[in-house]
Amino acid sequence: MGLNQRDLARRFITFIDAAYESKTKLLASSQVPILQIFSGDAGKNEIKSTADQMRSLMDDLGLTMDDIGGSSIFTGDEELFAFARVISRLTEMGSRQYAETVSKAASESTPE
Repeated sequence: MGLNQRDLARRFITFIDAAYESKTKLLASSQVPILQIFSGDAGKNEIKSTADQMRSLMDDLGLTMDDIGGSSIFTGDEELFAFARVISRLTEMGSRQYAETVSKAASESTPE
């Protein structure tokens, strides 16, 4: 998933966050290693497309480069943080320790 698939990436991030917070076991496969799931096809076309979208948004809002300053909406800082968090969570969720902790919590919460 790359920057041109922000909606898909946000939905995936929301799903992983919910699964992690509810201590859910997750079985998943991927065509690429975890560290590469958000790299997408980040080529010149994607960068140009993203730049064009940002320019269009700035024009629609009547903003100049001076107006936006360091706003994270135009830098993708929030997405980068969320990507890093999901990679960390997926790595943890794939560990034996996480699986054992989730199994133990589930057995303790099951009424007898």
